[in-house]
Amino acid sequence: MRRLRAVVRLSRCVLHGLHGLAIALLHFPALPVDGRHERIRWWAAKMLRLIGIELRIEGVPAPGGSLLVANHISWLDIMVVHAVLPQARFVSKADVKAWPLVARLVDAGGTLYLERERKRDAFRVIHVMAEALRSGQTVAIFPEGTTSTGHGLLPFHANLLQAAIATATPVQPAALRFSDATHLVSEALEFVGETTLLQSLWRSACGEGVVARLALLPLRVEHAGEMAAVLADLDLYTFTGGAPPARQVLRARYERLIAGSPDPAVSWCNWVIQLSGPGGLAGTVQATISTAPEPVPGPAPEPVPGAVAAHEPPVSRHRGPVAEVAWVVGTPWQGQGIATEAVRALVAWFAQQSVRTVIAHIHPRHQASAAVAAAAGLAPTGQWHDGEIRWRRTMP
Repeated sequence: MRRLRAVVRLSRCVLHGLHGLAIALLHFPALPVDGRHERIRWWAAKMLRLIGIELRIEGVPAPGGSLLVANHISWLDIMVVHAVLPQARFVSKADVKAWPLVARLVDAGGTLYLERERKRDAFRVIHVMAEALRSGQTVAIFPEGTTSTGHGLLPFHANLLQAAIATATPVQPAALRFSDATHLVSEALEFVGETTLLQSLWRSACGEGVVARLALLPLRVEHAGEMAAVLADLDLYTFTGGAPPARQVLRARYERLIAGSPDPAVSWCNWVIQLSGPGGLAGTVQATISTAPEPVPGPAPEPVPGAVAAHEPPVSRHRGPVAEVAWVVGTPWQGQGIATEAVRALVAWFAQQSVRTVIAHIHPRHQASAAVAAAAGLAPTGQWHDGEIRWRRTMP
C-alpha cells in the first residue's frame, strides 16, 4: 500500500512540476513581480502537499528585505521557504543548472549561482547579493554548504554573510525540521552521503505523516515567557549571583535589548538558543560589541584554590572593535554541548566581521563555562573583573 501511494504521489508531483515549468516558460515573462511571487508560493505549497508533507510555520518573517539564513536538510527546503517567502532568491551551487527541467524552474525563482570550483566566484556572488539586498530584496542562503541529517548543524561557511554586513541588512534566522509519525527528525527526508536525487524522491514519497517545520527566530519580546521558565533554576546563579527574573522583568529587559544601545559606539546582539527537536528554547547567547579600545582591568588578586590557570598573552588594545560575550543554557540541557556549539558559531560569525578581540568573564571555579570558552578559542588572562577571570581571543 505504501509503495502504491508513493507511486501516486510521485506521478502527481511530476505533473505539477511540468505545470510549473509551463508557467515559468509561458506566463512568467508577462507577470508583474507580485504575480510571480504568488505563483511561486502556490506552486511550492502545492508540491509539498502532493508529496505528502504538512507545513507548519512558527514565527513571522521580518518585514522588508533581509538575508535569510537556514539549515539545510533536503532538496525540499527551498519549497518550504518559498511557500512562506516566495520572494526569497536562493544562492545555489552552479551544478543545479545542469539538472534537466529543474534548472528552468530554479531560474524562475531568481536563483543566484555560485561556482564552488572557482574560489574567487564567491566575491562575485557577494557583490550580486549586496545589490539585491540594497534594493530591498530577500536573499536566502544555506551556510552549511551541504545537507545534514537534521540532528544538528554542520560548520558554517560564513563568507556570504558579508553581503548583509556590507549593506547593513537584517539577517533573518530560520530553522528547518522534518518530522514524521515515528521520528522527531524524519529519516525519509535525509539527503546525505551517497543518496541520489531519485532515491531521495522515492523516500520522501514513502514518508508517513511528514511535517515540515519552519521556525523564524529573531529575538522577540514574546520569548520572555518561555525564557523565564528556562532561567528559573537557582543553580544557574551559583557563580554569577542574582536570582531568576520574573516574566515581566525579563520582558522589560528584552524590550530594552531589542531597542538597542543608546551609545552609537556600542551594539547589542542577542539570540535565543532554539533546539532542533520539540524542546523549544534552551538558553541565550549575547554579545556587546564596542568600537572603543578595550579597557584594562585591575591586577590579579591572590590565587583562588581550584581556579583555572591564567596567563597574559601579548595583545594590542587598539586593533579594532571588541566583543564581550556571555551565554546561559538551562539546567535540563546542560552537558550536551549546546553552549559550546552556540558560542563557537558566534565567534565564527565575529571572524567575518571587523571584530578583532573577543572577551568573556568567567568565575574561576566555573569549569563548565571555562570549557566552553576554551572550545571557542578563548584563553584565560591574568586580568580580573568583579571576581571573574577575563578570557580573551585575538582574531587574526
